Amino acid sequence: MEEKKAANNTDLEDDVEITSASPEEAQPHIEVDEETLDESESQETEEKIDEAVISVEEELERLQADVEAARDKMLRTAAEFENYKKRAEREKNEFMKYIAAEFVTDLLPIMDNLERAIDATDQEKNDAANAAEQNFESFREGVKLIYKQLQDVLTRRGVTQIEAVGKPFDPNVHEAVMHTPSEEYSANTVVSEFQKGYMLHDRVIRAAMVSVSAGNPEGEGGEEDE
Repeated sequence: MEEKKAANNTDLEDDVEITSASPEEAQPHIEVDEETLDESESQETEEKIDEAVISVEEELERLQADVEAARDKMLRTAAEFENYKKRAEREKNEFMKYIAAEFVTDLLPIMDNLERAIDATDQEKNDAANAAEQNFESFREGVKLIYKQLQDVLTRRGVTQIEAVGKPFDPNVHEAVMHTPSEEYSANTVVSEFQKGYMLHDRVIRAAMVSVSAGNPEGEGGEEDE
């Protein structure tokens, strides 16, 4: 009977050892699960941080692109404004330079009449044979003074006469009203001037009205015979 009791005690001890051993064996499994959870949370946190960094970098790149675009636009606008100022200044200078053109054009007939008066009195002087000659001479000198004064005014305004007689015909500054044979001048050369031409600075405001040489027909015929 004691042997049976002892055997039961042995079995009970074995059960106790197994039962007490089970919690110790389960403890490592719990620790492994916590480490795995920590690693998973750490990995998720790192991924979120990486995503945030990438998002910030992309936003910085976008902002930098916006800044560069705004800078380029500002530079283009500044350049366009500078070009506009230069163009406006140039147009203003052109306008001021030629603003007197209409006024000068109105004065030119006066110049023509004064010239004709001088020429007429000169002819009358040659024909006069009496005491009135001195009166014509005084009148002529007075008209010449007026003409000279008007010339000076126009010159100060940038008005110059176009050279004509003896110069090659230039359709830009000469207006041919006739062609005439000439032994003195070669073909396409201005022989005489009917009305003076004028320029305001570098612009023609009235072309010179001229007669142009057609050459010497006899001379040309002689050259062909040769």
